[in-house]
Amino acid sequence: MADAQGETQRALIQRQQQSDEFTLRLRQSQQMLQPGGFSQQHKLESMNLEQRQRLQYLNDQQILQLQSSEQSGASSADGLPARSGYQPLRLEQERQLQLQNFERQQQQLQGE
Repeated sequence: MADAQGETQRALIQRQQQSDEFTLRLRQSQQMLQPGGFSQQHKLESMNLEQRQRLQYLNDQQILQLQSSEQSGASSADGLPARSGYQPLRLEQERQLQLQNFERQQQQLQGE
């Protein structure tokens, strides 16, 4: 039962990560279509790459911590990973804050 819940939780996390990645790439693609000089396009491409790498790092950390928690066998009464270092809420909040920062960075670059 705990394995099924762990798989469900992992699938939900991965689905949310895919959705966030798609949203980021869509926003970046739309921004690339806006007129701008070579210098601004170069800055934008650089920023986009950095953002995608940062998001991928956060996604990987989230999955690694979930897997580590599952492998340790620590689970609470409801079958979800216990507090053995796995902090799903903190990791999700960090990812969402990072996505908000990405959006602000893109808005600032547009204002330049």
